[in-house]
Parts: sequence; C-alpha cells; structure tokens
Amino acid sequence: MLLDPDLRHWLILIAANIPLYLIVGKVFFGSWAEFFDTLRFWLTPDIVSALRGDYWADNWAELKLFVFVALCTGAVYSEHRYFFS
Repeated sequence: MLLDPDLRHWLILIAANIPLYLIVGKVFFGSWAEFFDTLRFWLTPDIVSALRGDYWADNWAELKLFVFVALCTGAVYSEHRYFFS
C-alpha cells in the first residue's frame, strides 16, 4: 500500500465532494468571474483596497471566501466523522 488508509479516506471524500464545491460556489459567487474577483480581493492587502476605495467590497469578498471554505471543509470533516469513525 502506498497510502495510509486514513489518508486515502480523506482523499476520496475530497474528490467525491467536487460537485458539492461547485454547487456551493455557484450559490456564493454566481459566476467564475466573481470567484476570481474574490480571490483577487483576498490577495490584495487591505490598505491597498482602502486607497482604491474598495475596502468594503474587499471585506465582503473575503468573508464570502472564508464561509465558502469553511462550509466545504466542514462537509468533508463531518462526512469523515460519520462514515469512517
């Protein structure tokens, strides 16, 4: 065996949840353009966003990205606890 069985379980769940990630992403972001804008805001320092006048849009985008990642991570974790523990 190349992989530890527990690691294999995590990888299977992460791969099996790709449709869930896409559905939740569609609900949160609406389009790929908005998702990439959110990533751009996340990578831009807050001071730069404030100087550009995009401070509140930056904060909202970062919050949406955080909640999206938290929901996707929580789904995988809860499935692992339910099926493999």
